[in-house]
Amino acid sequence: MSYRIGSRDYLSRAEQCLRKRDRRHLFYAAFELRCGIERRMQEYLQPHPHVSEKSKNEWKVARLGKGIEKAFASGEKVVEVAVAKKDKADDVSSYYYSPVSKSLQKKCQRLGGLLHGARELKQDDDAWWTETRQFLLETCDELREATRGTLLGPPLRNERTGEVFLVVEVEGGSRSQTTLELLGATGSKLHMTVRLHDKFPEEDHSQHAS
Repeated sequence: MSYRIGSRDYLSRAEQCLRKRDRRHLFYAAFELRCGIERRMQEYLQPHPHVSEKSKNEWKVARLGKGIEKAFASGEKVVEVAVAKKDKADDVSSYYYSPVSKSLQKKCQRLGGLLHGARELKQDDDAWWTETRQFLLETCDELREATRGTLLGPPLRNERTGEVFLVVEVEGGSRSQTTLELLGATGSKLHMTVRLHDKFPEEDHSQHAS
C-alpha cells in the first residue's frame, strides 16, 4: 500500500494510531498530525499563481501561517461559495474553505516536543500519558475541521479583469462529477454567492471530498 501524503491521509493514520493502546503509537500519531497540519497549509498555498515559490515550499508553521494570511486575508472565517448556473438558480452547490486556525497552528508547534528523544522516563501511571493522548485527540478534531472543506482557499477576484480564481479539490465520486460539470464547463454562466461563517455549518454535508 502506498504512503499517501495528502492532509487527510496524515489525519487518517493519526486516528488509526490513537485507536491503538500501545503507548508508542502516541508518538507516531504526533508525527502524522504535525505533517498533516503542515500539508494542509501547503495545499492551500500551492495552487495559487500569486503566491511566491518560497512561500509554497515553506514548512515552518509560523511562516506558512503568514503566507496564508498574506495570500487570502480571510482570517479565521469559514468561507462558503454557493454556485448555481444562471439558468438554474434554484440548483445550488456550496463549497467551503475551512482554515487552519491559529489554535491548530499552535498545537502543531507543540507537537514538535513529542518528536525528540525523551529526557526522562515516564512511569506507566504518570498523568502525562493521559494528558498527551487527550491533546492529540483534540488536535485530530481541529485538523478534521481544517480538512472538511474542498476549496483550496477563498475565491480571489482580479480587480482588473473581473475574473474569479477558485480552486476546488476533485478526488472522484458523484460529488466530484457534479463539481466538474458545474465549474468545469467552458463558457457556462454562473451565479456565485460568498458567505462567511465563524465555524463550519453543521447542517451542510454536501461538499465533503469524495
